[in-house]
Amino acid sequence: MIMWIDVVCSPTELPTALREHPGAACAVIDVVRATTTLVVLGERQAARVLVMEDVPSARRLAVQHPGMLLAGEEGGLAPAGFDFGNSPADLARAAIAGRQFAFVTTNGTRALLSAQANGAGTVYAAALRNASAIAALALQQEAVFILACAGRHDRTALDDLFTAGVIVDIAQRHADEVDRELRLSEGALIAHHIARTSGAPLDVLIRSDAGRAVQQIGLAEDLVACAAVDASAIIPRVTGRGANGTLVITYR
Repeated sequence: MIMWIDVVCSPTELPTALREHPGAACAVIDVVRATTTLVVLGERQAARVLVMEDVPSARRLAVQHPGMLLAGEEGGLAPAGFDFGNSPADLARAAIAGRQFAFVTTNGTRALLSAQANGAGTVYAAALRNASAIAALALQQEAVFILACAGRHDRTALDDLFTAGVIVDIAQRHADEVDRELRLSEGALIAHHIARTSGAPLDVLIRSDAGRAVQQIGLAEDLVACAAVDASAIIPRVTGRGANGTLVITYR
């Protein structure tokens, strides 16, 4: 069976890709750090995560639902009053099993909302931590699977494109095992080339713009968590919409 993987290299391209492939499954990548954080929340057995449009909306939701935890960032750091930042290393040490989160970031949550708003069939969160799990999911699709790079301030980001390429590489190596003839869009070919030629994952993240920004605010430990290929089989999945335009993420 023939199936395609399309890599959307920047968030501004996502509406076009979904017009070309309406209803396609879509995995959003913001490896430094939002989608890695979402994977870690699943690893730590968070009950569910509500993806918010902005920080004020997250604060209002927490007031309406006592016991809900707030996580996310503005300018890389936790907004005032939030329980956690957008730090996978910090959350990996937290006792959060069974808790609900409201989550908002600069790039990643916006890309998740965009994928859902523009007609993706099912929306997932992808990172290096769950690369093989996402690749296996891609190979289960009947037609097209989109890897959507969240980018950085609406521009293409090395870290996300590299991550997409790692997922493409894994899928390509395992396609024959599941009787798939895998074809790649030009975006997927670009991402695959970057993954094969750019070096070790941690080195790539360290020299990316997002990685440098994380180091500048003293959170370099997060990059180790973000670079841990196949540390997890958790796949965060959008399973519904909440009030005020939020997305509900649960774990499979």
